Amino acid sequence: MAAAIEQDPAAVGLHQVHRAGDHARGAMECDGGLVGTGRSGFTHLVIVSQPGAIPPGGSPGASTMFREPAILLEDNHLLAIDKPAGMPSSPPATGMTAADWAKSFLKTRHSKPGNVYLGVVHRIDRPTTGVLLFARTGKAASRIADCWRLGQAVKTYLALVSGEPPGDAGELADCLVTEGVVSGGVRRTRVVEPEHPEARQALLGYRVLGRHQGHSLLEVSPKTGRTHQIRVQLASRGWPIAGDERYGEARQSPWADGAIALHALSLRLPHPTRPEQVLIRAPLPPEWRQWAGSLADVGETA
Repeated sequence: MAAAIEQDPAAVGLHQVHRAGDHARGAMECDGGLVGTGRSGFTHLVIVSQPGAIPPGGSPGASTMFREPAILLEDNHLLAIDKPAGMPSSPPATGMTAADWAKSFLKTRHSKPGNVYLGVVHRIDRPTTGVLLFARTGKAASRIADCWRLGQAVKTYLALVSGEPPGDAGELADCLVTEGVVSGGVRRTRVVEPEHPEARQALLGYRVLGRHQGHSLLEVSPKTGRTHQIRVQLASRGWPIAGDERYGEARQSPWADGAIALHALSLRLPHPTRPEQVLIRAPLPPEWRQWAGSLADVGETA
């Protein structure tokens, strides 16, 4: 049964610009909740902040614009969104975060008074797009934490990189250190020797999906969850992600939201309360064609 996602802009402190009817496209009711296909056709813009509206965590006078997240999955225990570039996943980042948006969405959709529980169990970088998962109950948060610890979740990313990795597939192993907040409030991660006292092991696998004019489209599967892991491990081999100036890409991102060509394509994990696997997918943003050209078609079928 088709279900429209209705929100009151005044209730969530947002100004939305959209085409009528876009909400309902690609959504259906399932198991007491909304399940989105990931191709919902959302064309909203979130403007932070409009006159008289201060979004959660924001401040008056701020002006940031990004596409509104799409709902990929919602049931009684889980909420997954398609996070846009430019929106941080969760506090302590300043301004509107994806967690703030998700709480406002749940509060409005379910007419909940008071505080809304939302477990922050997953993060992706601010300039990265794609699947971002939250827990709607404490039980789900605890079991998802166990899932990460036991290696039961499978994360898949698409990365468009400068350069051409040798062969069709490979595995990367490094020791990384994140240096915290440095000049300008920017966190940086770097590759270090195993003997470094703060070194943490980072592992990922990759597969080359296509090559074109000195660029390669990679399917990346991180086995660990270190800060900026994919970005640093690829850049350290001379394959920086397109648009990622922080880690060595020469070309500036062409998008106003500072996106890089790294997309959290899918997440598979056990459901926290049912004996089944959950697969959540987010479609490639249309803006990828500015970077990837024909390789974007390959990414859509990955």
